[in-house]
Amino acid sequence: MLKLIFIDERTTTPAGSRKPAHSEEKGRGKVIYIAGPITGTEDYIERFCEAQLHLERQGFVVLNPADLPEDMPEDRYMPICLAMLEQADAVYMLRGWEDSNGAGIEYLLAEYQGKEILYEK
Repeated sequence: MLKLIFIDERTTTPAGSRKPAHSEEKGRGKVIYIAGPITGTEDYIERFCEAQLHLERQGFVVLNPADLPEDMPEDRYMPICLAMLEQADAVYMLRGWEDSNGAGIEYLLAEYQGKEILYEK
């Protein structure tokens, strides 16, 4: 069964705290993978990092493919990303994912495996 959840609330982390302010809410320790356009997207690092912070504030443990080294051969990324996705409980689809071949593959795999799929607003 496919679950669609939209996340919109933003919270802040208390000063000096490494734990999200509302970690007991939505994510509550669930592992989530961020999927979205990277190739040909100039600001992908900022977009993925912003999403990571947003999700961590909700208690998710985040797997962020934008953290991978930029100097690997192109054909190495997708197998690593799919392995990360395999370990996730959910996937967070960034805006524009529909225009990305890689994110499309990640979406289909997540859907096939019955993972929770969340969408950036």
